[in-house]
Amino acid sequence: MLKFCLDWSEQRHHLAGALGAALAERFLEQGWVTRRRPGHRALRLTESGADILADRLGIRATD
Repeated sequence: MLKFCLDWSEQRHHLAGALGAALAERFLEQGWVTRRRPGHRALRLTESGADILADRLGIRATD
C-alpha cells in the first residue's frame, strides 16, 4: 500500500511503508542518496541522484 505521512522533523510529506523503505534502500545502494548522519533516517540527495531523477523521471530537485 502506498501512503504518505507527515514527518515530524521537517513537516514535509514523504513516502512511507514498504515501498518507501525499498526505494530508500535502492537509492542508498546506488549512491543517489546518503544518510545525513550515521544511524539516522534522514537522507540527502547526491548530485548523481539529482541527475538520475531529472534524466529518468523528469523530476528536478529543489532545496
